[in-house]
Amino acid sequence: MKSKSKKIAWLLVIGLACFSQLAHAYSNKKVILLAARTAQSDSLGYNFVNELANTAYGWINDGKAVLWDSPEKKSMLSMADLKGIEKNSSTSFGKLANVFVYESWTMEGKKFSFVLKGFSFTGSDAKGEDVLFGFIDCNSDVKELLKNAPLHVNANGTYGATLYTALMNMNFAFNLVYFDNGPLTDYKNSSKIVDKAIHSGKKITNTVRLPQTKWVSYGWDSTDLAQLKISDQLTAILSDFLNNNKQEFYNYGGDKYYSYLKNKPVLISGFHVNQEWTREKNGRITYTTVSILPYTVGIPLQPIPAQKLDEWKLAVKDTPMTEYLNTKDFGYAIKKVNETVIPPAISERVKNALFAGNWDHIL
Repeated sequence: MKSKSKKIAWLLVIGLACFSQLAHAYSNKKVILLAARTAQSDSLGYNFVNELANTAYGWINDGKAVLWDSPEKKSMLSMADLKGIEKNSSTSFGKLANVFVYESWTMEGKKFSFVLKGFSFTGSDAKGEDVLFGFIDCNSDVKELLKNAPLHVNANGTYGATLYTALMNMNFAFNLVYFDNGPLTDYKNSSKIVDKAIHSGKKITNTVRLPQTKWVSYGWDSTDLAQLKISDQLTAILSDFLNNNKQEFYNYGGDKYYSYLKNKPVLISGFHVNQEWTREKNGRITYTTVSILPYTVGIPLQPIPAQKLDEWKLAVKDTPMTEYLNTKDFGYAIKKVNETVIPPAISERVKNALFAGNWDHIL
């Protein structure tokens, strides 16, 4: 009898667990997210609302995306219509306050997925009244545009991120304002729904993961004697090659500053190294030299790809230059991270932050 009662108890537990999972399961629920421009975190490295608004404005202007009057898509708005809305309300689409992201959500067991449906754009005029700019349907063409829309990321962000990856990884600040068949006015209730869907150990099946990567440019501090010595050594190797192969110098922009007709030595005053730094799961950083940016009398030429340096067989002693630049067994100064120019005064602090792994708090 005891074993039978134990069996019944286990069946009840399993049945309750299954019921609990089914109670929280749903399919293709209509959802609207509100992303406010002022709520976006700087640790992301970009302002999602600004990025989407400015990019979408270009799409509309170029005829790549259709702007509708509303999510019901009763009538199309032309670029002239959009400019009329801006003029009449004394507002700017590029500086709008809010983006509403329309999605459908599906949750089953420990799996969660969603589908992008479209975007509404709103702002406020000088009187504080709402301005409706229109709606863009997220059809297959718009999805391709999103995938090919790189984000302008500062030092805190991930190099290579696009509007599509930001949306598919939900890497933007938002509030859930509509779920299933009605608006959500209670913040706690909307927060609970989001937590159950995204933050409770669920596997989001259609995320687009990006490696933790930053575009890092480094050079050398002319006030540091050890760094200056390295800079002079490497610059001399590049300078010797380009003086002996002037056509290559001209190919990378040297013809703007030096005449083919005058046989005088070219001066390479230095160069910066452009690399991709990728942080692995174990915290290890790998480096890939992409190009170098040479300067002639302080004026930048065109970037020279790393493959060219290998083709030219440039080397530091017996080590290929690209390989040597990857090791960084020498002093150097960080000049730029992603799209953020790093002032000399904080170069060392930024370098320390990169090695400490604080990649979303570089600034």
